[in-house]
Amino acid sequence: MINSPSAIDEIADTGQIRVLFYASHRLVHAPLNKILDKVKDDIQHDLSSAFTAYQKETDQRIKALQKAIDELRLQLVNLIHPEDIN
Repeated sequence: MINSPSAIDEIADTGQIRVLFYASHRLVHAPLNKILDKVKDDIQHDLSSAFTAYQKETDQRIKALQKAIDELRLQLVNLIHPEDIN
């Protein structure tokens, strides 16, 4: 057990900061900076995937709206100029 713990900001080499985990009935440790890098990568991947899905859904909605606008425009032209219908 550590008798005199230090604050994290007192440690000059942040690569020396390690985090202790309990997994599969064992204690394991890992560098804090590697854990944070992994969390950042996972978050970035999740956000990128969500953005891509949102962008595809938005593109589909825009296409559907454009189709509806084109149909309404055609109906308007047919109402204004019924003689052009053949």
